[in-house]
Amino acid sequence: MVKIYHLNMLKTIFSFIGVSDLEQVFIEGADYDPSKSENIVNSAIKKAVLIAEKF
Repeated sequence: MVKIYHLNMLKTIFSFIGVSDLEQVFIEGADYDPSKSENIVNSAIKKAVLIAEKF
């Protein structure tokens, strides 16, 4: 997996203010294949909704 530096920075900042339980939803490939971008984004939104329901 590619190291995602901005994600590590955000985790550090949230940890500093006391937030340690983080969930991640990535939207990858939407720019690479524009014909699939709507499906990719909708899939990520569904994942985010499922995570929010557990919150």
